[in-house]
Amino acid sequence: MNRSTLYAPAATTSSDFPAYADATEPRAHESHVAELSPGLASERAVRERYGAFAAALTSLENAAGAFDAYDPSTQAASRALQGRLVLLRRAGDSAAGTARAAAEHGVLDGAVAPFLAGAYLWLDGAISALASLADALNAMQPDWVAFRTSLAEVSWLYEMTMAEHARVDDSRGLESLALRDAADDLLCVLVALKASLDAPFG
Repeated sequence: MNRSTLYAPAATTSSDFPAYADATEPRAHESHVAELSPGLASERAVRERYGAFAAALTSLENAAGAFDAYDPSTQAASRALQGRLVLLRRAGDSAAGTARAAAEHGVLDGAVAPFLAGAYLWLDGAISALASLADALNAMQPDWVAFRTSLAEVSWLYEMTMAEHARVDDSRGLESLALRDAADDLLCVLVALKASLDAPFG
């Protein structure tokens, strides 16, 4: 994987970076995701990163919008997929809002950057899994085992992102209430999205 890219491949797994495989035991004063997705410490970088996310989500939305099937169970799964897309869009908007608040207060190069990087990395994985599911639904051949496996392969990125938010909370340099609220909003949307992805479709 090319670590210099802002848009990291969604297929990233913990085995690519063994040192980061256990996100439940963070190392003191080190970021879990800084080595996975560096370069999110500038306004231009986060704009480009959001642009990549938005393009991938739009492609997924188009695939989901092309769905046309008569099977009731597949139709139910498609409707459930649409609900997940709403949460994905909310997550992207919340990430952009968190970045703006951090930039306004001159702390984008601090604890917020790894948190945003982790969020985008996990969202990449979620989009990739949902895109494959959308294609399978369009073919009326959903492979739920493959879908769940894809989500499981990136679940460690979600756990690391939660750890990075704890670092944001612990950072005493974030006096801005607006920034804290933005970061907390992103956290809440990510938690809601994770719960919805883990729940049965249909």
